[in-house]
Amino acid sequence: PRMGQAQLAEYLQKYTLRDVKGIPDPDSLVDSLLGADVPEANVVYPPIEPLAKYAGGAGLLNLGYGGDRYVRTEPLVLRYGDSYLPSFSLMMAARNRHLATRSIEVRLGDAVTLDDYVIPSDRELRIYPHFYRGRKDQPAFRTYSILDVINRQVESSAFRGKTVLVGLTARQHVSPMITPIGEVMPPVMVTANTVSSLLNDELYSVPVWATLARLLALAGIALYLMFFLPRLRLGTGLAITALLGIGLLNVHFYYMISESIWIKLMTPLLALVVGHLAINAKHYLEHSLRSIHQELSAANRALGQSFQAQGQLDQAFEMYRKVEADESVLNHLYNLGLDYERKRQFNKAVAVFKYIAAQQPDYSDVLERIQRTQQVSDALLGGGSQMGGAAAANGTLVISTTGVQKPMLGRYEIDKELGRGAMGMVYLGHDPKIGRTVAIKTMSLAQEFEGDKLADVKARFFREAETAGRLNHPNIVTIYDVGEDQDLSYIAMDYLKGDNLLAWCKPDNLLPAVEVIDLMIQVADALDYAGRQNVVHRDIKPANIIYDQAS
Repeated sequence: PRMGQAQLAEYLQKYTLRDVKGIPDPDSLVDSLLGADVPEANVVYPPIEPLAKYAGGAGLLNLGYGGDRYVRTEPLVLRYGDSYLPSFSLMMAARNRHLATRSIEVRLGDAVTLDDYVIPSDRELRIYPHFYRGRKDQPAFRTYSILDVINRQVESSAFRGKTVLVGLTARQHVSPMITPIGEVMPPVMVTANTVSSLLNDELYSVPVWATLARLLALAGIALYLMFFLPRLRLGTGLAITALLGIGLLNVHFYYMISESIWIKLMTPLLALVVGHLAINAKHYLEHSLRSIHQELSAANRALGQSFQAQGQLDQAFEMYRKVEADESVLNHLYNLGLDYERKRQFNKAVAVFKYIAAQQPDYSDVLERIQRTQQVSDALLGGGSQMGGAAAANGTLVISTTGVQKPMLGRYEIDKELGRGAMGMVYLGHDPKIGRTVAIKTMSLAQEFEGDKLADVKARFFREAETAGRLNHPNIVTIYDVGEDQDLSYIAMDYLKGDNLLAWCKPDNLLPAVEVIDLMIQVADALDYAGRQNVVHRDIKPANIIYDQAS
């Protein structure tokens, strides 16, 4: 349940933890990303009110239902709605120290404290108990039948000075839980191991450096698998992998047995084994497929020539890319790029020439052709049918040729160029239907990205424009429209008169101090408003601040 949706009955409120610090704010973006919390209890089955009235404490207990049968850790604190509840094991440890629920101090993301005893736990306040092995098929903890106790067949002295847990142990009545030592235990025996570890201070600790060590081990294994193993012979690689695996196991068990520190090195070990098998399988497959690739190469070249002769240039390019790029294939690709130019598909021609340059940078005049064709492609990117192919070669939508209608971008008519940046340009335009003058910022996303990456960038571009469009502040430019035309993404915004502050950043053209302070106040007010709307401007600089001294 979410915070506020689940509530405990009134008679159970006394069993909730009161001294809880560091509770994350659900409305805070920072807390939602960086804040620490504890596991949630979706459903709780509380004791009935007559029983709870006489109980000295109550805590949550995992009975192994719902498929959660593997136990390695136990959370000391769980959240149920707005309430934080102790685990049963934590309450047993507290009562053993003669402490009530209200005496338990909880610092979310840090630790749980009983008086001066700080319980070793991880960031989610989970403990790692020690599980004890029994002897001669007997459990580590002595068990008694409840019938024997009721019938007084067990002396009361057997329980004197002991912590006694009452629970079901018959397999037909419980959901057995699987422990790290390989033994299957009923929930009450799992709790006994946990409580004993707490009382005897035999918990495994997971210090901060243990997490760092695991990450470093993963990074080291990744580097070994990516850069070293592929260069080794089969036998040498197998020997080094075995030594690394033995080293990880030794470190893991040394710290667990000698220092009671649990470093999670099984994940790096698994990554090492799986990665080694995968790389060797890859080498075997590459060797087997190399002969097949050579046979297919000649067939793909013939198909590429056939497609090119039929004018199916995209299919021809696909076939040529499957062939090893020798001199003959590069010649075919170069002619393919020329064919794309003849069909005025300049962006595809650029892709072909760039592919050639990647294979052989000094091939013919391919580098010069990339530059020339890219300029024409940029010029025609937004023109499409509106320009009729008469766009200027300087990459702008604005055309100086007489007799040509002004280009359109969406429903806006382009009047002139205002400026240009690394990935786009800014134009002055207007909406012919309502006569509104706007500044239009364009971005040639299709020239920079493709496939799934292009779709992701476009979605992020429109999402950020939508976010900015919700802002309504006198010192923030108003967003009127956002769209896409001929693979050219654009944002239409209010056209602001004046210049950016760079004009007043020169020593001989500085603004008076009063004006500077006034500008700072207005900019700070705008940023404060945006911040309260969960919008962060990540590029505040004089060039992005427009100032009209006349107004």
